[in-house]
Amino acid sequence: MRIKKEDATVLTHPLGGICLCGTAVLNIFSFKMKVARNNIIVILPNQLVSVTEASSDFSMRYFKISELMFQETLSVLWRMTPDFFFYMRNHAVYHVTDEEAESFQRYCNFLITRANRPVPTEDFRRENILQVLRIFYWELYVSYKENPEAQKTKYSHKEKLVYDFFCLVLEHYQKNSEVTFYADKLNVSPKYLTMVVYSLTGRSAKSWIVEYMILEIKALLRNCSLDIKEVVSRTKFPNQSLLSRFFRKYAGMSPTEYRNSIYI
Repeated sequence: MRIKKEDATVLTHPLGGICLCGTAVLNIFSFKMKVARNNIIVILPNQLVSVTEASSDFSMRYFKISELMFQETLSVLWRMTPDFFFYMRNHAVYHVTDEEAESFQRYCNFLITRANRPVPTEDFRRENILQVLRIFYWELYVSYKENPEAQKTKYSHKEKLVYDFFCLVLEHYQKNSEVTFYADKLNVSPKYLTMVVYSLTGRSAKSWIVEYMILEIKALLRNCSLDIKEVVSRTKFPNQSLLSRFFRKYAGMSPTEYRNSIYI
């Protein structure tokens, strides 16, 4: 990846990468971190991220996975906690030796090879990739647990509220798409929740709920063995017409058009 201009975005997809050459500044919300050669970068999901002040030769080798795959990767390792989430936000960039940098690049190449390798089924491919990803995230977690600085991680009440909101959305978005439901669970008003989520992520609480719903629909549509009626059933929509209208509104095309755009 070569960055040539400033470009801020909310990353819903976790990312791991290494700077190959050049320099840049990584901004995660209000935190600024200098990135240079042999710096490994780890981005957890649902953060407002931008790369600024990038030199003309700045480039990275990286992998990116879906939010759902990230959750599945962690499910057999440990449960995500606010302490780990905010620790990693504050330590998203760290320096490694030349040997460690080469090892990480080999890891990225191995992950890509596994992703592109012919396999009997997509489920087999997915499990293959999950096992490889767990190596990386387990080492991160061990490093976090062994670091005395991890016990000093600080975060505000608002940051904790947003973290709890995302955890609730992951658990309930299939059945509850109204901000009021999540506000009640968090013992705050819908207006306050919306304000806090927007101030820290640059997007409204409602848009995040919709984001998870769209991501799940897209994941199901990519499975060509499922017909549209099965997608409707799994996403808890009352009927196909409502799902199609919802998907077209937020994805800009019908479910059938999206599926065709993948497999044509």
